[in-house]
Amino acid sequence: MRIVIIAGWYPSKIYPTNGDFIMYQTQALIDKKIDAKVLFCDLDFRYGFSTKTIVLKNSFAIENDVPTYRRTGFFPPRRHSWVLREWLKQFDILFRYFLEREEKPQLFHAHTFFGAIAARYLSKKYNIPYVVTLHSSAFLYGSTPKWLGSILRDALNGANNVFAVSSYLKNVLIGRYMDKKVEVIPNFIDVNLFCPSPDCPQRNQYFKFIHVGDLLPVKRQHLLIEAFSILHENYPNARLQIIGDGLLRKKLTKFVRKKELDSIINFTGHQSQKEVATHLQNADAFVLTSEKETFGIVVIEAMSCGLPVLSTRCGGVEDLIFPFNGLFFNADSPHQMADDMLHFISNYGSFHAETIRAFIKENFSKEYVAERLKIIYENIIT
Repeated sequence: MRIVIIAGWYPSKIYPTNGDFIMYQTQALIDKKIDAKVLFCDLDFRYGFSTKTIVLKNSFAIENDVPTYRRTGFFPPRRHSWVLREWLKQFDILFRYFLEREEKPQLFHAHTFFGAIAARYLSKKYNIPYVVTLHSSAFLYGSTPKWLGSILRDALNGANNVFAVSSYLKNVLIGRYMDKKVEVIPNFIDVNLFCPSPDCPQRNQYFKFIHVGDLLPVKRQHLLIEAFSILHENYPNARLQIIGDGLLRKKLTKFVRKKELDSIINFTGHQSQKEVATHLQNADAFVLTSEKETFGIVVIEAMSCGLPVLSTRCGGVEDLIFPFNGLFFNADSPHQMADDMLHFISNYGSFHAETIRAFIKENFSKEYVAERLKIIYENIIT
């Protein structure tokens, strides 16, 4: 079967990791012997800063084993309807470039709401069915542009299938944006990369919590640090490692120094996937304090390494955490959070790494998700 992935986000020179989950999913489809190729309009106003990138150009390359068609160059931000119309024309130009070299696809699979709008546009013009996967937290915060409302609803309701990555996101979409059924198809991870340490190390001298995420207000690391400082007064053997970077890096590190917690809270900065996996293998538990999450990919990465998870009730993770693999804690106050962390440590013996990992392998492996998509594709095409 011939599938074209319409990517609203995708790795680029400006954003090297943006939408990399779309690339990973496409790799998984290719591993299933599906003829999948990516179309991405890599358009950004920052390309105007260089004479080499100001002119719009089409290109094709095999990127990380994925056949990828790009249209790259300077373009204004998509903040008005007239810009959107021109952006859709650019996608059409790219698709015609694709058709000069490839057979007509049997199906589009769009990612993100801008990807859905592009798929709707191309579907009408070329009579090709499409499905959509939505990931964006903009739906959770109601921050999708108001002028885009009717256009977005038309794109979503015109799709053969719409997938949300969590039940939480699904429930937000139904009624507000969708008049039809939404199916939950989760994100996935590489369970061979995210696995318990092959060296089977002994437990840490200290009880080590690990947190992975962008250092942003919505991730609420400031609450985590406050709670951890209180926990440490009652449980001196606790340690915390924070992996990630972002707007709050300087503020948070300064806060830790002010509280004289440098010896027990460690900031690691941005890490590669392989490095994150290694850090998870050397931790005792994962902790998440987000305000809202559409899914929580870092949670299943941690669980795949056998770690139990302590998390706020922040939406998408509520599909992932059960008594056998973690606990929820109360973010009403740092003191309550510290009490919940201490309770978690006290009950640590009730968690079993093998059971936690088996749950992830069964429900969130790339093979599982790719097979589900393959069945859906076949039902539409045939």
